[in-house]
Amino acid sequence: MAAEAKRTGFAKKKEVLSLPSYKHNLGVLSFCRILTSVIGGAASGVLGVTGWRGFLVYLVIHVLLAFPLLLKAGFDGKKYFNNWSTLLVSMVFTSQGILSFFLFWMIFYNVAHVF
Repeated sequence: MAAEAKRTGFAKKKEVLSLPSYKHNLGVLSFCRILTSVIGGAASGVLGVTGWRGFLVYLVIHVLLAFPLLLKAGFDGKKYFNNWSTLLVSMVFTSQGILSFFLFWMIFYNVAHVF
């Protein structure tokens, strides 16, 4: 194996991931997702979005959040996470994000349009 690597000029690199750094990155990602859910829910409520359009707003804001995250990661998601899917879609459908979105959506909708 080593002789083949010398002959071809390519050696297999082992990927090493620091557990404390990985936990920190997941925490920052979770914070970004929840904050985006809160802001998106408040904006949806103030704008008077109702029904399934509200859920579509939730999906759109998280798709739009993926672009700044990719930009911050230098378009190299594997440098900070195991794979690309962790950076792009991880924690989108967690109860913290969805319930925060719905809570702020309902509160701001009621304050702006009902009361």
